[in-house]
Formats: sequence, C-alpha cells, structure tokens
Amino acid sequence: MREDEIPLMDETLILLASLRRHRGSRDRLLRRFLTEILAREGVEDAVILLRLPGGKAMVCRERRGVFVREERPAGPDLPLAAEGPVREPLPKKIAPRGDRPRAYPVGEGSSRHGALLVGAAEDRPEDLSGEEIRRLARFLAVGLDNVLLLDEARRESRIDPLTGLFNYKHLNEQLRLEIERARRFGNPLSILLADLDRFKSLNDRFGHPWGNEALHAVGRLIGDSTRTIDTAAKYGGDDFSIILPNTDRRGACRAAERLVKNMRELRLPGVGDRFRITLSVGVASFPEDGTDVRALIRSADEALDRAKGRGGDSVAA
Repeated sequence: MREDEIPLMDETLILLASLRRHRGSRDRLLRRFLTEILAREGVEDAVILLRLPGGKAMVCRERRGVFVREERPAGPDLPLAAEGPVREPLPKKIAPRGDRPRAYPVGEGSSRHGALLVGAAEDRPEDLSGEEIRRLARFLAVGLDNVLLLDEARRESRIDPLTGLFNYKHLNEQLRLEIERARRFGNPLSILLADLDRFKSLNDRFGHPWGNEALHAVGRLIGDSTRTIDTAAKYGGDDFSIILPNTDRRGACRAAERLVKNMRELRLPGVGDRFRITLSVGVASFPEDGTDVRALIRSADEALDRAKGRGGDSVAA
C-alpha cells in the first residue's frame, strides 16, 4: 500500500461510520453522500434513485454544487432495481455524466431503497473503485434505515394511538407555528374545539371498550372531514381540535357546521341506532379572539361552553 493511500482509507472509514450512525434528515444524508461520492477518484457523476410510497420515486443529484431532488412516477424508465452496468438508455435527467454508468444497490431484498448510478471519469475510468462505491452504498442504506426509524419514532410521538389524529403536544406546537405564519403574512386563521355530547352515557351503558371504538370512529370522521393543510388532533378525553389555516370566522363556522352534520349521520360500530352521540363545537379566530396559543384556545373553549349550554349538537363562535 502506498503511503498516500492511508489517509484516504482513514477518511473512508470515518465516512462509513458517520453514514451508519446518521440521525439527521434524509436530505442532509443524501447531500453529504453525493458530495463524498463525487470526491472519489474516477467518479465523474452520481445519481441516487429512491423508492417513495404511492408508486413514486425520488431522483437526487448535485448540479454545480447544489443538491437537487425531484419526485416523479416510479415507471419502468427508472432502474430502481438495477445492479451492474446500465445497458438500457436512461432519460436525460437521470443519466449520470461520464463513461460506462453502473448501478449499485442501496439496500438489499425487501429493505432495498433504490439504486446509486455512477458514471466513471472518461479520462480515468480505471481509477473508479467499484468495491468502495458498493460499500458506501451499503452504508447509505443503513443511514436511510436510521432516518426512517427516527421519522417513525417522531411520528408516533406526535400521534394519538386511539384516534390516529395528532396529540395535544403537536397541536400546541402547530398552532404556535400557524399563529406566527398568520401574523407574518396577514392571513386568517381559526381553530375549532369540539366535544362529544353524551359520551359519558355511552360509556356507562355499553362499557369503555365501546367508548374507545367510538373515539376511533370519530377520529376517522374528523380526519376525513379536514383538508390537507388543516391539523386535526385529539385534545384530551372526548375533546378534539382542528386548526384551520387561511380560514376566517365565517369559513370556520361553515366547516364546524359540516362536522356537526357529519357527526349526526355517524353510526357507531357495534352500537348502530341504539345510541347516537352528537358534537358541540366552539370556534375562535386570529386575531380577533386571541393573538397567542393560550388566548385562542381559551376563546374556543368558552365558545364550546356556549354550544354545550344550548343542549349540544351545535356551533358557537
């Protein structure tokens, strides 16, 4: 071994260890990996292809020192499962520059994330160490596994397991962010606070297992009744909350009325028509009802008390 090869080996081992221990974001991991790959002897260009849920794929590469990623359908033109020399013509946006592109698997079997495409430097193709690239790709897969596990842990820490909605902690964090966004851009913002009417009677009559089934069904109904930009959460007990960005008081009241109507039509699993629960909803809007998290929630809670005082199954603002 030549003396000048020793630092390169040390740097490679350090990189492999850092990839394996990676606990940051996926983009940060991919950006660093591409930077390191492109610094290898004999590498002209590199492209990472990753599988995404829903039949999609992500194409990642570096252009003029800038990390670029693009989502596209995972069609047959993407060699996500390729390994070895790439013989089929590749779309221009995917093909790596350089000579004799090769594909290296990122992960194995059911844990495979995609493929790494590498183009060799045309003037020095013999300098490209395929074994080193393959080893780096394996450790990239481990790093991606770590990112997915961490994302799942973060997701579970924000999700109420019974209803599938966000929990109280995430609701407060998201409401704080939405208030800052509404203040900065001058957009309307509203929040709904909802309570199940007669829920205690349901528990007393049918038992807590049926009460849990009811909460699960209501959580699904609320989740299905919201937009993608909304944040629906279990506030506590039989209370729920929905953050409505870009929605003024009038729009929030309409959304609340739809929710109350949908609740009237809900048939609880195992209970059917033997017992019906309804929903009371309080509405508060930024900035007229409050300019911070505590004030907005307090206003929504006071409005909810008024709706409950009317006998429930109603909306108050």
